[in-house]
Amino acid sequence: MKARTFATSLVASAGLIVSAHAATISDPTLYTVIDPAGVQDVTSAPDESWGTSQATLEARSDLKVMQDFAGFTGGSGGNIVAFTDPTLPDIRFAMTTDDPDAGGAITSDNFNSSAGSALLFDNDGSVTPVLTISFGTWNGSTFTADQTVDAAGFVLTQVLNSSIRHFDVTFKDSGGNTITQFLNLAGDATATTGTGADTSTDGSWPEIYVGWDATAQNTNKIAQIVIAVSDGSASSSGFDDLAFTTIPEPASLALMGFGGLLLLPRRK
Repeated sequence: MKARTFATSLVASAGLIVSAHAATISDPTLYTVIDPAGVQDVTSAPDESWGTSQATLEARSDLKVMQDFAGFTGGSGGNIVAFTDPTLPDIRFAMTTDDPDAGGAITSDNFNSSAGSALLFDNDGSVTPVLTISFGTWNGSTFTADQTVDAAGFVLTQVLNSSIRHFDVTFKDSGGNTITQFLNLAGDATATTGTGADTSTDGSWPEIYVGWDATAQNTNKIAQIVIAVSDGSASSSGFDDLAFTTIPEPASLALMGFGGLLLLPRRK
């Protein structure tokens, strides 16, 4: 895999993640549009679009969008998306849940499985699955959370603010500090950005977009996204279309390029 300098340093607990049993997806096809027309029904209504607007993210020339999660598996190893392009961060998807019947945090295939283009959350109302997305470097056996991105966004499917389903989203920086939160897991009216999403006028489940551009919002860069979903219904909620920006090329490569220029013969 590609070599990079450590651009950032996460807290010790998140800085090094051994993923010997992780499923690895290499160089998936990337796009530039979040939730393209005809795939999901994402609107610009305040209750269905939170944070930095989708249009603002898509206007960035460095935005990349992962629309397909085929090949993901369940279990404690999580899933790694690895890129050979040094300007792209490797990404780790890890799903856990606090199961009251088990008495603590557990991982299960049920909470980390692929269904076509979407990553599914649990459909059991007794648990709250948590999806953690980390940007870093994968060397083939170990994932190191050492990268940040300027902007990121995604879509949650079949989630609404009611007694059936809620969600919390937290964007974190390289020190593990909260950049911003979007809270409605408990129907909290004092949340940072509102109380969540309701069903659309035709009664169907809304598709909720959440995004953040650290450059536009003048905040720290994004190292991690944590999404908690409480799903009290029989059908699963889902995660779809992760958008993220590129990272600067390693300083070592830039220096090598500069050094090479110095070795070129000079004209008299």
